[in-house]
Amino acid sequence: MPSTKYLDIYRSLRQRIVSGEFKDTGLLPSENTLIRQFACSRNTVRRAIANLTDDGYVQVQHGKRVQILSAPRFPALFSVGGIESFREAAERNGISRYSTRILSFEEDILTPEEATVTGMPEGSAVYRIKRLRSIDGEPRILDYNIFLKSEAAGLNRADAEKSIYDYLENTLGMQITSGRRTITAETASAEDCQYLGLQDKGFVFIVTSQTFNGKGILFEYTQSRHSPEHFVFVEKSVRRKI
Repeated sequence: MPSTKYLDIYRSLRQRIVSGEFKDTGLLPSENTLIRQFACSRNTVRRAIANLTDDGYVQVQHGKRVQILSAPRFPALFSVGGIESFREAAERNGISRYSTRILSFEEDILTPEEATVTGMPEGSAVYRIKRLRSIDGEPRILDYNIFLKSEAAGLNRADAEKSIYDYLENTLGMQITSGRRTITAETASAEDCQYLGLQDKGFVFIVTSQTFNGKGILFEYTQSRHSPEHFVFVEKSVRRKI
């Protein structure tokens, strides 16, 4: 089954929610019903529902009832709590015109200063990548990536232009399991202005990510610098009893 099947289901259910198809019951059809409707596995349906949950369209109740919530006012390209590639986020949102331009791709050694910032071991062999992300021909995000070479062996420019996560998961068999994100804002740099089309003395939103694989190794450090005009992130909030 194609790996994007869950995205097709996600988009189909999202459209049906927005159109009000389920307003009589306020619930999504059962898992078994969706499995029959989409001719897919239970895990594929659950992955689609997880995306709907992360984006604020539904909430899973006790007994696996999936309650429909009000459609989000601001559709977000990214979810703060999720781990997904730029390509996955674009496809999840039904965006067909997106591209990645490789500005630089180098193999290097992590300096002591970088080790302190990234949390990776000093002296590690790394891939150092700078990428410009565009949607509908408009530059949106300037990415600075550092990947541990030991965990991303064989990575090249072509893979970085398509999807690094696709290469890691489907070629190397890596399990990408968890991550940390922080969001800050700062004055736009000269490169931000050059690549994102910002004015001097403007600002950017910066999403800094540290991502871990199934072995518990921090294999990626990324700083994504976002044009503020298009910056919308959504976080799902859950109340936990203490």
